[in-house]
Amino acid sequence: MASKKVLVVFGATGSQGGSVVKSILGDPKAAEQFHIRAVTRDPTKPNAKKLADQGVELISVGSPNPLASPSPSESETIFNNGPR
Repeated sequence: MASKKVLVVFGATGSQGGSVVKSILGDPKAAEQFHIRAVTRDPTKPNAKKLADQGVELISVGSPNPLASPSPSESETIFNNGPR
């Protein structure tokens, strides 16, 4: 099997980002195609832990490890519903 495309979702524990993650994970064909990286402020919160339990990779916004930050060049798609 070819490697999965990386989908970075900012705000993955919120309503809109969460719906993106839920949609991908709920569609077997999409879930097979994408590896989801969820960018969150606090990966220890219950909503983040639920995502991790479903195989989603968590990235903390305040991570001291710069290699843990999502790189746009490594991402097939980025979902960001932040301020304009």
